[in-house]
Amino acid sequence: MRFTIIAFSFLASASVLAQSSLPSGQALSATLQDGVWCNSEDGGKTCAGFDEFHADGRLTSCGKFSFDRSPFTASGKYEIKGRAVCAVITEASANYAVRPGFRFCVEMLEVTKDRQRYRMTVGEKSEVQTLYRRAKAQKRCPMEGA
Repeated sequence: MRFTIIAFSFLASASVLAQSSLPSGQALSATLQDGVWCNSEDGGKTCAGFDEFHADGRLTSCGKFSFDRSPFTASGKYEIKGRAVCAVITEASANYAVRPGFRFCVEMLEVTKDRQRYRMTVGEKSEVQTLYRRAKAQKRCPMEGA
């Protein structure tokens, strides 16, 4: 599983917001706060983790990486800069992919009613990620020892 603040993949349909109509600023923030975002390695059939954007600017993550079945948690603060989502990790479990203080921005590419897609660039490496929208009631954070 990859660290994601939010991510996306899309089908061509009327629900796709084209790049030109992709929300920015407060509208993008509100769109990201609608539900939770499923990190999936099988196209959204199952969720290995969840990312949640809160109205107060917090971002929380939980789940299990495929390479380490121990549960992880992380939290941070995010802000929207146009169509970019920038965050800093403030707390993270020992097995989380990055440490507190890690800062990053992702370029939002698309958002639909059930998916989002973004590009994360670290150094010279750029990767497009996809996350799947779920209702907040579907969020299931694994517990230690579970």
